[in-house]
Amino acid sequence: MSRTCIETNAFLLATRPLVTDRHEDCLGRHKGVLGTGMGVVNEKCPSTMSAPRDSKMLAT
Repeated sequence: MSRTCIETNAFLLATRPLVTDRHEDCLGRHKGVLGTGMGVVNEKCPSTMSAPRDSKMLAT
């Protein structure tokens, strides 16, 4: 589950104009599954922290 989200975020980092639609979908999935706030979303979705380095490390 989180792998798909991370791969999506890695793609988003390379295509900023699409970030809104796809990233909201990512946030929606994590909030729905985990039922928690932005802290967990940040851990699962590195792009929310604007840290491409972390995204690449997690996607590997």
